[in-house]
Amino acid sequence: MAITEVSNRSSSAVDRSKSSEPSKETFRSESKTETAPPAQASLPANKDSVSIDRKAAQEDGNTDRVSGLTAALGTDPVSADPNAAALERIADITKGDHEKYGEQTTKPDGTVINKGVSEKEDPLRSDIGRMWESAGSKEGWDGATNQPWSAAYISDVMKRAGVDNFESSIKHSTYINGAIEARKAGDTEASHWGYKTDERAPQAGDLLCFARADSGATFDDQKGGSYKSHCDIVTGVRDGFVDVIGGNVGDDVNDSVSKRSFTTDENGMVNDPSKSWIAVLAPQKLGTE
Repeated sequence: MAITEVSNRSSSAVDRSKSSEPSKETFRSESKTETAPPAQASLPANKDSVSIDRKAAQEDGNTDRVSGLTAALGTDPVSADPNAAALERIADITKGDHEKYGEQTTKPDGTVINKGVSEKEDPLRSDIGRMWESAGSKEGWDGATNQPWSAAYISDVMKRAGVDNFESSIKHSTYINGAIEARKAGDTEASHWGYKTDERAPQAGDLLCFARADSGATFDDQKGGSYKSHCDIVTGVRDGFVDVIGGNVGDDVNDSVSKRSFTTDENGMVNDPSKSWIAVLAPQKLGTE
């Protein structure tokens, strides 16, 4: 069943979790502005943001993470960023998926602008069955199953990209909480580290995550690591906007792998009032098989 949303790094790149969550629900917007809490000085610094002048990168026309590193460091992106190869695979996969499923585009709240292939139609319906299995859910589920599959989509993308240390789950909260705790612990083997949305400007390849269904979850209040939420994969940034692709996004009739954009401030920090933002999950060490 389709979803409407509730309030709450290559440039070419580019939900509904289930677990303890009850039935699949819609994502219709209910504008809600959330003020991000102050950054915790005790947490490790964002190693990427301190080395890249975002404005300089934008002036050069380089708005994604790999190009930004190239411009700022003057080196080959692969040697400059050990995650570059995996990020390129993630970018290719999400771009390919979006094209395969009809290039659905929506507004921030999930309202469809350009309709793509619905979750109840093949090839997406059958592919969602693979996503469920990839994320470890029950056999027999597919796009017609009345369960949110956006977390399964993220998990499946990571698996197809060969990222073997990503914590696959049918709940976004599993890997949101994992990334936040990994950063606090200084775990350099973790695939992602979690940052508050006023600490890190999203970059291509990041996961941009928000609370849904009035879960009340925030960066500092993780509700024991289990709550309703949604993450999209950042495909690129531009002046005033961050572009993302995610699964199970639509208008309660046409849920699909969809592309949409959220607003950002003058520093590139996401500030779109339509969502209750939780975190930006930045690739820290994308382990490969």
